[in-house]
Amino acid sequence: MATDDLQFDRAESTAPDQSALDCVVCKRPVTGAYYTAVSTVGVGTTFDLFFPLAAGEVAEPTELAEAFPAGAGQHVLIVDDESAIVRVTSRMLERLGYRVSAFCEGPAAIAAIEAAPDEFHLVISDLTMPETTGLDLAERVRRVRPTIPIVLTSGYADFGGDSRIALVDQVLSKPFKSSTLAQTVHRLMTPADLSTMAG
Repeated sequence: MATDDLQFDRAESTAPDQSALDCVVCKRPVTGAYYTAVSTVGVGTTFDLFFPLAAGEVAEPTELAEAFPAGAGQHVLIVDDESAIVRVTSRMLERLGYRVSAFCEGPAAIAAIEAAPDEFHLVISDLTMPETTGLDLAERVRRVRPTIPIVLTSGYADFGGDSRIALVDQVLSKPFKSSTLAQTVHRLMTPADLSTMAG
């Protein structure tokens, strides 16, 4: 069973002298709400919950725009060997208005960007993957697109003194907040990317 399938399993006490503890509590469903969850073994899990705006006092639109700046169709390449992280990250970026090409294997991601290097506006890669590490990928990407922004995600801060970390524009520590990713992606997009896609 996949890890994300267990996120909302009922957790109940089986001791005969205790009442069952049910950790799944929902008073009523909320239409239009959704969540994102990013887990890293040994590090932790970050849940971000999103609810539709209700009547009455609500957050100022400017505050929401600052926390989750929207894209305008820019193409983001994502690669991570954990499929759950790929799904969650892709879904969030798509809801913000980005186009996403997602991969679970480094070689496939490299092949995609080498085949059409001008098609992408930003790359997000995990650091530790089989076959190809995030730094391997960054090195290959820089050969065909020297100026494309590259974001590296990792549950560990140790890069082993690898000088190729200089090829990366931003490192995000897992688990990261959805707002952090949204702000990072928007900030690293060049003004030309933003104005061209918006026009």
